[in-house]
Amino acid sequence: PISITATVSAHGMPRWRSLGVAPDPAPRARRVFFLRHGQAEHNKTKDDTRDALLTDLGVSQASSWSSEIRKLGIEVVLVSPLRRTVQTACLAFANDAVPLHLCRCAREFKWDKISNQLGTAEQLYELLAHLPRGNEIGAVEESLATDESNESLTEEDTARKLVEVLASRPEATIAVVTHFFVIRFLCQYKADHCDLVECSLLPSGELEVVKKVPSPYAVQAGVGARIKVLRDPAEGEHYRAGDEGYCTGVSNADDLECLEVLFDRFFESQKACVLPRSCIQILFFWGCSVKTNYNVEGTWEHGTFEGASPVGRGHAVVAFHRSGKVESLPCAQLKHVELVDDEAALDADYHGQRGL
Repeated sequence: PISITATVSAHGMPRWRSLGVAPDPAPRARRVFFLRHGQAEHNKTKDDTRDALLTDLGVSQASSWSSEIRKLGIEVVLVSPLRRTVQTACLAFANDAVPLHLCRCAREFKWDKISNQLGTAEQLYELLAHLPRGNEIGAVEESLATDESNESLTEEDTARKLVEVLASRPEATIAVVTHFFVIRFLCQYKADHCDLVECSLLPSGELEVVKKVPSPYAVQAGVGARIKVLRDPAEGEHYRAGDEGYCTGVSNADDLECLEVLFDRFFESQKACVLPRSCIQILFFWGCSVKTNYNVEGTWEHGTFEGASPVGRGHAVVAFHRSGKVESLPCAQLKHVELVDDEAALDADYHGQRGL
């Protein structure tokens, strides 16, 4: 059986592991990207809608990946046969030629809910006829057919089988378009709509989380950003001008003007506050280029800002460009910079030869 445990890497970032899959005879790590579907009808209305479709917002969330996801070099996409994940996959990979295959064991948990019960092949084919690349989806009949050998499997067993499928694939980089509870079980992460969780599937059978990335739609809304309050709020609020923290989401998915923020001074309690976008200044966007001279030589190093660090209050995750290391650093040691396209200029900056 696969069990889920956690360790912490040298730089303090959590590593979640899924153990028990038979080692690959050809030792190599695979990259696996778990993509949660966009907002669906039942997520918005809270009604148990049969095999729910994406809302307009969910379509926008999924489509926001279409110009970005091909940069990841994914070789095959395994898709839950529920309609919301099929829509998400077709929209997110609309501009990529990567093969798309339905995979029954990527379906959501909570099988007693009708929103998580599979529809018919006819219903799915009707949906595919109106989706980009819908005619390229493979294994439709196979994914919807009842397999007697799987009838005794539990929801957790099905997720474990998904890891076994991943371990048996020949590709080095695989995406799985799936659901909240599948990602939470395998990665110990509560993914928001269209969040992407990158993992390494190691030769030992361990599934190790590398990073978690909000959707481009969420990034544009400010999710994951480091923010600062510009002015004192109305009486009764717990934050004040000058407070800094991280945007953890939007208070209403249909209205991007109010943000949920976890301030540094509430780090231990994890209590988020809601405040209007007009009250904040964004210091660092997720994915922006930053620099720091925290190293012993005092020279500038460039990296990518990847949101809040779980290590402590006021810390950020930075992926350094040259070394590939991922570090947790105090935000006070970071400066925002424009992307440096010229390699000579980057070299000069790195060696401290230019006053930036």
